[in-house]
Amino acid sequence: MRVVFDTALITSLALSPSPRLAYFTRHLMHGCFEVITSETILDECRAVLLHPSVAKKHGLTPDGVETLLLPFYQPLVVSYAVAPFARDRQAEQVFSCALPSGADYIVSDDEAVHLAPASYGVPVIDPKRFHALLKRGHDCNIPLPYPAPGHYPRPSNPGSRLPN
Repeated sequence: MRVVFDTALITSLALSPSPRLAYFTRHLMHGCFEVITSETILDECRAVLLHPSVAKKHGLTPDGVETLLLPFYQPLVVSYAVAPFARDRQAEQVFSCALPSGADYIVSDDEAVHLAPASYGVPVIDPKRFHALLKRGHDCNIPLPYPAPGHYPRPSNPGSRLPN
């Protein structure tokens, strides 16, 4: 599955410890989906992450930002201008990347991106729906960091209170 994340989502993935974003990152690192980006999107991510207030809050340096963006470097798409439907630059950036790359989805919370014409043929979904899509049976075998429910070791002592 090939997806385009907007700038806000990429910067959130790079900075945020939220469980949903950690879930995305974990699946991305295990190759369950591929994030398609463009130099334009990455340039805007760099600008956001190196903004003085953000960089100071998170202790970011230019090298640190490049490290945070490393998972999003490949593959890069040479974006091209799309029809002037875009009401804002963010929508234009993601569609200019998604259309030539053959992306399966655009993942964004940006209302302007969601208002794009359906004729472009790339579904726009929000992060919550993308999370549900990954959970709903995307065939990716990721080792769990803990035993799956119902797979706890049987207690050797019958009086033990460990779950079965």
